[in-house]
Amino acid sequence: YTYLFSRLIVDKNCGCKMAGKTHKQKYNHTYTYVCNKSLQLKQCISNRAVNEKRLEKYLLDNFDSFIRDYFISLDLEYKTITTKDNTKEIADLKEELRRTTISFNKGRMEEADYDREWVRINNKIKKLESEPVYKNTSHLEGLIATDWRTMYNTLTKENKAIFWRTFIDKIEIDPLNYKKG
Repeated sequence: YTYLFSRLIVDKNCGCKMAGKTHKQKYNHTYTYVCNKSLQLKQCISNRAVNEKRLEKYLLDNFDSFIRDYFISLDLEYKTITTKDNTKEIADLKEELRRTTISFNKGRMEEADYDREWVRINNKIKKLESEPVYKNTSHLEGLIATDWRTMYNTLTKENKAIFWRTFIDKIEIDPLNYKKG
């Protein structure tokens, strides 16, 4: 069985990932998530299961608002900062550093000159790496513009799991305060 939220759900009480668990019944199965520490080691107070279908329904019902909130937070985060994508410039500097090292190794450059160049290039790289980088959200914008829910309903279980991993880093749940439904 492919669990949709495998490796995504974290127990808020202990910080441990929650593992998928199957409850077999006569004619159907129920799929839930339980804290790994509670399940295997009995070391966590969170012993309630989180139902996969209910969690999926909740996420589907609220996905558009989650994305909107994400865009708002990005807008607020970057409103006062002019951002640009520095990845090409950083790559060019690393290549320059590589060529400088080759020149030094071949004896074409004095050690003092090499040290100065190495410090200069590394300082530029560090400065660029510390600057805020533009976050590419085109995949989210494209998704919102389409009828993503119809597309989602046609996906296989495995592709639905990939869908969620594409947009969600982690889901924090407090099983003790989790309400059914």
